[in-house]
Amino acid sequence: NIHDTIIDQENSMTRAEEGLNPAIERCRKLEQEWNAFQELDKLEADVAQARALYGWALYSEKKCEVEDLERKNEKFTKTLEKRKAELKKAEESLNTEDDQEEKLKAELLELGEEANQAAQNKTNLENELRDLNKPIRVKERERSVVLKELDNAKRGHKSAIRRLEKERAEILANKEGSAEAERVRIRQIADLERQLVQLKERIEPVENEVNRHLQDYNELKPQAEDKLTSVKQTENQYRAVESNVRSLQSEDGSADIAKFGGNKCVKLHAKVAQLERARKFKGAVIGPVGKYIKVVEGKEKYAKLAETAIGPPGSLDKFVVTNQDDLKLLQRLRREVGCGARDCNVSRISEKAVRSKYATPAPPPGVETVTSVLSSDNAMAWNFLIDSGNIDQSALCDSKDDSESALLVSDNRGASIRGGKVKKVFFLPDGDHWETKGGLKTMISNDRKMIQTIGTDRREAIRLAKEDLRAVADELKRAKQESKGLEDALYDAKVRWNQSQKENKKILTGIKKAEDTLEQLKAEADESEQPQENDTTDLEMDVQEKETEVTSCKNREAALLQEIESLRPAVDEKRAEIDEVAARNQKVMDDLNAAEQKLEGIIRGNSRRVQNVEKARAKIDQFERDVEG
Repeated sequence: NIHDTIIDQENSMTRAEEGLNPAIERCRKLEQEWNAFQELDKLEADVAQARALYGWALYSEKKCEVEDLERKNEKFTKTLEKRKAELKKAEESLNTEDDQEEKLKAELLELGEEANQAAQNKTNLENELRDLNKPIRVKERERSVVLKELDNAKRGHKSAIRRLEKERAEILANKEGSAEAERVRIRQIADLERQLVQLKERIEPVENEVNRHLQDYNELKPQAEDKLTSVKQTENQYRAVESNVRSLQSEDGSADIAKFGGNKCVKLHAKVAQLERARKFKGAVIGPVGKYIKVVEGKEKYAKLAETAIGPPGSLDKFVVTNQDDLKLLQRLRREVGCGARDCNVSRISEKAVRSKYATPAPPPGVETVTSVLSSDNAMAWNFLIDSGNIDQSALCDSKDDSESALLVSDNRGASIRGGKVKKVFFLPDGDHWETKGGLKTMISNDRKMIQTIGTDRREAIRLAKEDLRAVADELKRAKQESKGLEDALYDAKVRWNQSQKENKKILTGIKKAEDTLEQLKAEADESEQPQENDTTDLEMDVQEKETEVTSCKNREAALLQEIESLRPAVDEKRAEIDEVAARNQKVMDDLNAAEQKLEGIIRGNSRRVQNVEKARAKIDQFERDVEG
């Protein structure tokens, strides 16, 4: 019926309204969401605009910063190029001095050989001089025999004169009644003959004294000259040995810490030493490592190559500790002295590495290794270079061909290195090296000039040279004392010779005067009319015979002296040759000393140039860090 229909419609409308309310609610929510999206679109547009504005503002700011950095970079780049040019100039100067040093060493070797040859020539001439002196010594022995005969003849002469005087005294005593004038004349003759005997007795010892003093003078003069020459040669030897000691000390590798890391390293080393004295470190501390490394004497040829083979770069500049606390303390000291990131770095190794040096294998036949060219008494420094620098794995050769001939093995498995632990092979002249990996050989060139900062181990040579210096000093002192003694004796001999010559001249004058007077008195006696009761002719003839014998001996002695003097020019000529050779040797020694002093100056200058190179490198490193920062 209609009523039911209406009720059904009303129910249907109620259900429709109930179903429509959620849809209306959803429409309302959708409208709200749509309005929100409209607002969000506006916000996104604002954000996009803000982002664009922020981007341009940031771009402008960064552009200014970039332009500023580019200007700074350009400035740093110019300065860096300038520093690099200075470094290149310093390295070229260092290389030039290396050539001069080698040239001077060659000159020293040549001068040393020339000095040895001159010394040998002098020795030969001295042997010839001794041969020339032999005939003189023979004549002098003959003269000694003649002098003995002369002495016997003079004694016989004296005896004959005594017999004559005795006879005349008897005659004089028997002449009673003779004229007073005759007695006076006979007395005068006797007095004159006695005076003559006395004078002639004096002439012999005086002549002997003259000859003895002359002989002493002639013997002492060459001895004094030889000793003076010996003193000069010993002085030259002393200067040469002293110069050698200085040269060895300047070449010793323990001197200049600045060669390893520059002045900052010197300052750091001083602070480390100060704290070591104060016992602030808990373990062993060393540095720079290069201070403790030496080149084995005789292997200086490979010194630069060995230093090039030590890796990584800067290993010789490092300080080494054994524990973390000391590492922190040393890092603080580095900051205090202003060390940069690459200056005087610090490494830590095991405490076991301090106890003893690692055992290293001998080098392969025909080559050297870094461990055979370098040495160290410090186990910590040595073991650090083995651990970090692999110095036991680098071989050193004279050339590329020699290195390949000695160490390169090529077979069906590829290339490899003969020699146990050897991993790299460095060779002269430029420090290039090659190595093998995976059966392939790789060549690596060295683009930096090789330099030597490690010194040669000269301690034993210095010790021996100082011993030689002390021995030569003692010899020089002794030679000077002996030379002074000979000079004093030579002067005394000359004074005594002059005095005895004056005395001899005085006696000869007295004899001449007495003989003239005696001859006059005898002439008067011959003219006397008084008869001669006794004849002393035989005795007088005996005296004359003895005088003749004495004269003969004197003539023989004079002849021997003349022969001796005739032989002396050859001796003097030979001695002059010896003096000439000694003078040439002196000039060679002077040139040798001058060359050694020049070499010493080059070595000192080389040390300064190495410091300049290190300073220039330090400046370049600082600029590079500034540019990178």
